[in-house]
Amino acid sequence: MNKIRITVLAVCMLLVSFAVFAGDGIWVGPTALYNAPMTFNELIDKIDTIKPDPKDFTLGAEARIDFGILQASVNGIYLPKTIIDVYDQYGNIVIEALDIGPSIEASANVGLYADLGLVGLGLGAGPKYLIVINDKGHHEDVEAYRWGYNVKAEADIILGETVFSAYFMGYTKDIKKFIDNPDLGNMTGRAGVSVLFQL
Repeated sequence: MNKIRITVLAVCMLLVSFAVFAGDGIWVGPTALYNAPMTFNELIDKIDTIKPDPKDFTLGAEARIDFGILQASVNGIYLPKTIIDVYDQYGNIVIEALDIGPSIEASANVGLYADLGLVGLGLGAGPKYLIVINDKGHHEDVEAYRWGYNVKAEADIILGETVFSAYFMGYTKDIKKFIDNPDLGNMTGRAGVSVLFQL
């Protein structure tokens, strides 16, 4: 076994050890999603040009439960204005930029989480549901958009009982297709930040 393989194996064992013996807990706090949808690759390219203007973010809350190397989380985001494109069965846009009014975007996911002490890294997936508060008579158009899936990658800074989290939440209607071809880099989604406190 060459030196590179030994080094990789040692790092993996160290990461697993940190993750397994990390403290479990429940975390809650506010979260904010950047309003402009983009792919993960576009986010990396544009990260230096994004200005932290509060009006460009949508606010909500996040809750997490950590147990060992597993993590479950729920994000709820209030959208005062929800814009969708309506497609026909052939994938053609029939209504562009339809305003369906205010809604709550609820995303739940379960995945792996490595608590490395000062830093935490996680990757999970799960369902996404759009709760339309007032569909403005567009019930049939909205129905196809209620259910979907999210894939969430996060990087945390852990300071005692407080976590500062930056994450990317990608969206898909076909989770099986993503599992067969897990290309997070070209997945369209939104970037977010959270400040979580341990209960």
